[in-house]
Amino acid sequence: MTEFPVIIIVAVLLFIYGIFSKKLVSSPISPPLFFCFVGIILSTFSFEFAKDGFNTKLIRIFLELTLVITLFTDASSINLKGLKSFKSIPFRLLFIGLPITIIFGFGLAKLIFPEVDIVVVLLLALILAPTDAVLGQAVVTFKWIPEKIRQSINVESGLNDGFVLPFVLLCFFIINKETDVNATSIETKDFLIFLMKQFVFATGIGLLIGHFGSKIINKSIVNKSIEHIFLTISGMLLALAAYFFAEEVHGNGFIAAYVAGLAFRNIKSDSDVKIISEFNETITNGLNMFIFFVFGFFIVHKIYDFLDWNVIIYALLSLTIIRMLPVIFVLTGTGLTWFDKLFISWFGPRGIASILYLAMFVLQVNFKGYEKMISTIILTVLLSIFFHGISAVYLSNKYKV
Repeated sequence: MTEFPVIIIVAVLLFIYGIFSKKLVSSPISPPLFFCFVGIILSTFSFEFAKDGFNTKLIRIFLELTLVITLFTDASSINLKGLKSFKSIPFRLLFIGLPITIIFGFGLAKLIFPEVDIVVVLLLALILAPTDAVLGQAVVTFKWIPEKIRQSINVESGLNDGFVLPFVLLCFFIINKETDVNATSIETKDFLIFLMKQFVFATGIGLLIGHFGSKIINKSIVNKSIEHIFLTISGMLLALAAYFFAEEVHGNGFIAAYVAGLAFRNIKSDSDVKIISEFNETITNGLNMFIFFVFGFFIVHKIYDFLDWNVIIYALLSLTIIRMLPVIFVLTGTGLTWFDKLFISWFGPRGIASILYLAMFVLQVNFKGYEKMISTIILTVLLSIFFHGISAVYLSNKYKV
């Protein structure tokens, strides 16, 4: 199988990086930066196994598995109680800052790419809205950074990918209908059926599996009937169950996995939640590095023929004013210093969620005809991997002073 060499390469890279990981944690060489740029370097060679691109069965499975476990883990590992307060920083970032960022990104994209269809422009803004704390891991792990800042960045990046997912899927539906040669228009009936199947079924299944799964696990913990190894993998198994059950009834498995993660937070013991979350995060981190390698190896080179000043300008705006101005605005009145606001607003890296949503789009709709949008997303993520990766340790150390 042509996918095996890619998996072997990533396994070797994980082993090599792992050996030096303690020394590299305080360096500008973040894991995503390492895996992505090794992928880019290797993509310059003409490997036989690279001819099919990333649209191979096993790599598609890895992409979907990564998104399922990521969504479930993000939703289940964040304590939502703090979001109930309007004064909380995560509340402001998610419920005020995120919508403003999407609207701002959409407006500037329409100005810069006036010829691009409005739904495609909206999809561009949506895919580039979620943030990924793993690109600047020092920001959420260095203990000298104030806890409320670390937690705010972590909570935001953990939840915003799930928040934008339904709207991303709606855009996929509309674009698929518009490109279907057999479809003359998007009928209201079709749209409502799509909403029912994708969202209602998925939400119901996610709630059932997450809620009753956590109840059963709680009972087994109280009865001391569950072995440690089975406790650690229980979260991942429920995530997969939610995904596959939803897909079986034509619901959206990704939404089901995310909702199951939210419902799964009902497990009472924080220590047990930590055990399950740590295992999920370990699996997710390994899969994430695979995705960053795939991004560098299979995807980055696709932009070479489509780069122009509009693409470059929007990518830079996306990482700066489109992200930073809304965040600085919503953090007004929180008592944070200007450096705190700039720090939080800068560390909104684009990473796994953007790559996975982009991959979903390319696999469902194809590359042809959407080169401008796809190139913009790829360049934005690439610049984010580099700039946020190399600046994380340096800016985090400013809090030491």
